[in-house]
Amino acid sequence: MDELLKIIILAIVQGITEFLPISSSGHLCLLKYFFGLNQDGALIEIVLHTGTLISIVFFYRKQIFEILKIRFIDDRESSNYIYFVILAIIPIVITGFLFGDSVEHVFGNINLVCLFLIITGIFLIFSNFSKVKESNLNFKKSFLIGIAQMFAILPGISRSGMTIGMANLLGMDIRKSAEFSFIIAIPVLFGVIIKYFSNLNLENISTSIENLLIGLIVSFITGLLALKWLISLLNKRKLWYFGVYCICIGVFSFFF
Repeated sequence: MDELLKIIILAIVQGITEFLPISSSGHLCLLKYFFGLNQDGALIEIVLHTGTLISIVFFYRKQIFEILKIRFIDDRESSNYIYFVILAIIPIVITGFLFGDSVEHVFGNINLVCLFLIITGIFLIFSNFSKVKESNLNFKKSFLIGIAQMFAILPGISRSGMTIGMANLLGMDIRKSAEFSFIIAIPVLFGVIIKYFSNLNLENISTSIENLLIGLIVSFITGLLALKWLISLLNKRKLWYFGVYCICIGVFSFFF
């Protein structure tokens, strides 16, 4: 299969799975394994993550602008939102700093990826049927959502699935849960991308810049469409659909 076609397929999968709670890292691990993309697999994945990061920023641009603006507003409730975001990203930052290098080895173990996909599916089904109390975000809930996000360092564990699912269990409104989930993803993804590119050795790259750029654009467009679709599905309380899918794809990949 042509390299560009492989990258486009990966970009479409990344764009869809980054936002749908079915683990983008798990799907990319499986596809890179089947495509035999070993040398530049990590580079391709980080470029595609950059595309979906841009789509988050674009989709929530108004909310991000308001968050950046609230430091000039005398509004205690609004000002707390920044602290909620910071508190929610602390667990995954600490975990990534302490265990990031060790976790990288897990990405090569397809059996573990399948297992984590199944775990994600079970959690999504369980959290979907929790009672919604429409309670507000606070420091305790922010920290618990951050703990849930921490497990997404493992391939196959969906970051959006864990954070939205945890917010469901805590009784939060589904739209507010999704918004907070993707807002806290921005600094996390940005940090991972910066860390990777700072250690990148350009001499070892065999994939063309043009192909990488096409992949970035495709992941951005696909991600934007997937994000809009997810919000509409969440309003209908259909999170358990993704849980069933994760279990099925995990079991199928494990055996085949």
